[in-house]
Amino acid sequence: MILNKISAEVSQELQEQLMQELIELRKKCPYLIDLDQEARKRLAKLSRRRQDFIDKTLVHAKQNPHLLPGYTSLK
Repeated sequence: MILNKISAEVSQELQEQLMQELIELRKKCPYLIDLDQEARKRLAKLSRRRQDFIDKTLVHAKQNPHLLPGYTSLK
């Protein structure tokens, strides 16, 4: 069972201030868009099996960086 370990109250003033800051951020980054349902469906997705493979590959690549091509970065 998950217990709520955070007990915090956010005032109405703080909520309004945060919402205003979010609006300003959206204005500064007009290239950030929401995807509609159809666009989300068309996105490539990884199955759990493929995700496990990618995770293991990354671990091995970090352990053996000498096997990677010089142009490859693990950052």
